Amino acid sequence: MRVFVTGASGYMGSAIVPQLISAGHHVIGRAPSDASAKSLEAAGAEVHRSDLEDLQSLKAGAAKADGVIRLAFIPDFSKYGSESSEQCVK
Repeated sequence: MRVFVTGASGYMGSAIVPQLISAGHHVIGRAPSDASAKSLEAAGAEVHRSDLEDLQSLKAGAAKADGVIRLAFIPDFSKYGSESSEQCVK
C-alpha cells in the first residue's frame, strides 16, 4: 500500500514510517526541510517536499497514495478555526 504521511520526520512520524516500511508499505513522506528530506530518504521513504499551507501540494501528495496518515500541524493557534484550516480538513 502507498501511504502519504504528513509529519513523517517528526516525533510520531519517525517511529511510524520505519514500521510502515518494514511491513512492506511504500511511504511518501512530506518533508518541509532539507533535514527532513534526508531523514526520510535514510529511512527508505519517498520524499514529497511541501509546506502545510500549500493545499495543492498536499493534494498532490495524497493523490499519489492509497491512504493518508496526518501527523503534521501548524502550531499557530491564532489560525485555529480559520478558513485555511477548514479547507485542509475538506
